[in-house]
Amino acid sequence: MNKKIFSITSAKILLLVYLLVMLWWLSIFLSHIQGTTYNYLFSLIYSVMPLGWGIIGFFNAKRWGGFKSSLGRGVLFISAGQFAWGIGNLIFGYYNLVLKVPVPYPSLADCGFILLYPLSTIGVLSFFRATGASFGLRHKFGKLFLFIIPVFFIFLSYYLLVTVARGGSITSGGGLLKVFLDVAYPVGDVVVITFASIIYLLSFKYLGGTFRKPIILIIIGFISTYIADFLFSYTTTVNTYFVGKWVDIFYPTAFLFIGLGLGLLSPKNLK
Repeated sequence: MNKKIFSITSAKILLLVYLLVMLWWLSIFLSHIQGTTYNYLFSLIYSVMPLGWGIIGFFNAKRWGGFKSSLGRGVLFISAGQFAWGIGNLIFGYYNLVLKVPVPYPSLADCGFILLYPLSTIGVLSFFRATGASFGLRHKFGKLFLFIIPVFFIFLSYYLLVTVARGGSITSGGGLLKVFLDVAYPVGDVVVITFASIIYLLSFKYLGGTFRKPIILIIIGFISTYIADFLFSYTTTVNTYFVGKWVDIFYPTAFLFIGLGLGLLSPKNLK
């Protein structure tokens, strides 16, 4: 099977996995079950998505020349971030099913989850050089945009996670490590969203504008990840989270969009 067929077939399979995951979640929602093997298998199954899309991204990165090109490095690092998150979710499932820990947070699973953000940031920054978006930061508009987006999301995150969820005290609702992760996850999302948005706005002419479609899909994916991370942190702080809660539909949705964006970042598609 050649690489082209492999990529198309794998993408279709992963889209089917996403539909299966959504139907699985709907059955959990309608049956009102918590803390069962059925809940934990739901979470475990959608690990296939970040792992699978990560592998597809590795193939696309190779087509761009891998580490030899900025685009290759960009696709490679974002794919590696997805793959790492998938490993983290497998570990999360191990805690659920084998160690019988309903909500392992913080845990060793976070070692995989947290890598999504630095790896994706490196990947997105690699796109800066490839698209010429970095030159846009020399203009006032680019600098203003670089300031506004993170400030908006940081204030929003602080208000929701500290003022609303913790009653104004950043140290309540969990230990120091949980507080750190509660802040680190949305901040990581904000960094990726900021730079990806700047690329989208400042690289209209690159490859006739065809680069914008995969970038906007990746942006939507990380916005969904931001929502998921915030809701997970909030619900674990107020002790209402369980595996299979409606919060969890945002993670597979995020990886669907990021994966589709990575799938489109192929030399064949960007002609």
